[in-house]
Amino acid sequence: MYNFILQLIIFASLGAIIYVIARALPRVEGEDINSNKRLSLLDSVFSSKTLDKADVFVKVILEKILRRMKIIVMRADNFVSENLGKIKENGDKPDGF
Repeated sequence: MYNFILQLIIFASLGAIIYVIARALPRVEGEDINSNKRLSLLDSVFSSKTLDKADVFVKVILEKILRRMKIIVMRADNFVSENLGKIKENGDKPDGF
């Protein structure tokens, strides 16, 4: 099970790296894209508006996920703080080893 989780994390990290590299492609300066030669299929895919739309979609989804995760973490923090406060009020101290 640990191997599966480790592999999942590694592949998610590789996917994130590929995504970041794909976002950086338009920033690379070099040959003029609008030259007279015909674009190959791969070039037309990477220079299309679909990639920009996908980038905006990923940003929106990522923002929503991060906001929800923040709320979950804040709720967990409140839960732990309340329980620590109750323990402190009661004065229950566990016996030592």
